[in-house]
Amino acid sequence: MKSRTNLEKKSEIKSPAIKTLKALVLVPMAVIASTGVSLALPPTTSPELAPHRAVYEMKLGEADENSGIIAVKGRMVFEFQGNHCDGYTQNMRFVTEITDKRGTSTLTDLRTSNWEDGAGARFRFNSQHYRDRNLKEIIKGDAKRDSKMSAVNVALFKPSKQKLTLKDQVFFPNQHSVELLKSAMAGKTILQARIYDGSEKGRKVFNTTSIIGKEGVSNKPSPFPNVANAERLEGVASWPVAISYFEDGTASGEELPVYELAFRFYANGVSRNLLINYGDFTIRGILKEIEFYKLDACTDSAKN
Repeated sequence: MKSRTNLEKKSEIKSPAIKTLKALVLVPMAVIASTGVSLALPPTTSPELAPHRAVYEMKLGEADENSGIIAVKGRMVFEFQGNHCDGYTQNMRFVTEITDKRGTSTLTDLRTSNWEDGAGARFRFNSQHYRDRNLKEIIKGDAKRDSKMSAVNVALFKPSKQKLTLKDQVFFPNQHSVELLKSAMAGKTILQARIYDGSEKGRKVFNTTSIIGKEGVSNKPSPFPNVANAERLEGVASWPVAISYFEDGTASGEELPVYELAFRFYANGVSRNLLINYGDFTIRGILKEIEFYKLDACTDSAKN
């Protein structure tokens, strides 16, 4: 029974894993605690993120003997739309089947739907987690910055009603993605940030350290010949990125991260070559399909 318990724990790390993919592509994916960067990101200075739908094949990378895992297969579908005036919507579905040494399989299905204000003032989140097709958890909440942009007030509706106040500087997922791109474009190699994405029952803030590699540009007619519409990534700058997620209050060098995420991040917000590292096993995500949507013009509509 012990190995089964361990497997169940592995299958339920869904919140960090999804956060990764959510923030990553969502990411995918922050207020820089060490530099005091403004929480509001002026549209004129922010990278232009491309509305798109991406499909990734998920499979087991490497697994230690004590992980109890022999196979992982699945699929992640990520959809990103919006603009800095009306805000950004991010929808994701991440389904994985994990098989242990005894041949027992566990099916996990995470579905998320989020909206984030273009200036990072508000973040609404909603997620459902299924295991073996049974609904196990719903997380729903609304996070707003106070008038001084110095704290975040969170109203949780599910799994239970609760109010939280997040002190100091905290990035929402899309904010962190934008700041990561801004850092990469400026030639910076390290970004430290505290991130809130509504995971872990909506009560969790993670400290993160991002390492940004050397810029690269693909000049091939089709960067990925087997992926439709991948020619849209031709000539787009990209960077290898590795993000370590730590318990809030700790930092790199003090303890091992909860998990690590690595990927190639394009200047338009697209991600590929995903690798999620949980310590004793890894999951890889390979871009299989991508569809680009038309960028909607700003309407300056009021936000509810």
